[in-house]
Amino acid sequence: MADLYWVGGNGTWDDSTTANWASSTGGSPGAGPSTATSNVFFDGSSGTGTVNVASAPLSANCNNFDASQSSITTFNQQENLNINGNFILKSGIQWIGNTNYISIVYGHNHSITTNGVIFNSSIYMGGSVLLNDNLTLFNYLDNQIDIWRGTVNLNGKTLTTPKFINEDTIIAGTSTINVTSGGGEFTGNEQTYYIVNITGAFNNDPENFVNIHQSNTFNTLNLSPGVTVEPDGGEVQTCTNFNANGNATNRITLIGGSQYTISASNVSVSFVDPQNCTAVGATPFFDYGGIDGGGNINWVFPNYGFPGSGASLADRPKLKSVSGNPPKFG
Repeated sequence: MADLYWVGGNGTWDDSTTANWASSTGGSPGAGPSTATSNVFFDGSSGTGTVNVASAPLSANCNNFDASQSSITTFNQQENLNINGNFILKSGIQWIGNTNYISIVYGHNHSITTNGVIFNSSIYMGGSVLLNDNLTLFNYLDNQIDIWRGTVNLNGKTLTTPKFINEDTIIAGTSTINVTSGGGEFTGNEQTYYIVNITGAFNNDPENFVNIHQSNTFNTLNLSPGVTVEPDGGEVQTCTNFNANGNATNRITLIGGSQYTISASNVSVSFVDPQNCTAVGATPFFDYGGIDGGGNINWVFPNYGFPGSGASLADRPKLKSVSGNPPKFG
């Protein structure tokens, strides 16, 4: 494996370039180009400015990517970057460009250390991957984290992404996953997660909803005010804790073209407008301020005069209790 050191500041890195690579730190350019077996270093002798990562139609490839001591401040990703080894960045780096992806290549062992850098790109993870700290993607709808082949150990860290797609295996441990975009996605691949927060919302726009795909298990599933969520029909989301508390201004909507199930041991819901949802576990789900969208089982809607609930005290005889007894007041 060859070690390559970036020199000269501004430049473009792809499969053909040698203009900014040296064989030693601060050395003369002309080494390279980098390949899948090259360890690349951006250090204090790399100069300042912007590195354009790849240039269509050429991608960029390396083994280890080490920018832990980088004097380069901006990486502008213009084509795909394939990393066969470890990936480490320095705090304060800007990673821009949102039409391409970083591939953590299958068949290798990897660790990822971001030091707080936020990525404006998608990341596809393969092989065996360990997160050393939190990983965050910029809240742009096309950005996603995709575990496409292999095992990713979140190592108790926080993953923040507009879309989360798990096609293989995750070790969630005590980690947190934040899904941040209206129009986003959580595909869990029928596995177990610790804390998942669905926070993406576009002003209660029902066309910008977050899909939850497949049947999954959560220690805690939190839905933030204003979100619209559509779980897959016929699937079961099993939660120890299910929290969905909206308000009169930012309601939570659960939509479904066919019946789906939320099973929870501990439930806190308010101002939730569900449709075609079967509640299981700590039933009924008492949804204070909520509106019945139809097709719900084991939900109760005690809308006694909540502003924005669509009900008032005069509606009390019309309140629907599918099962269980209504709460006592006073």
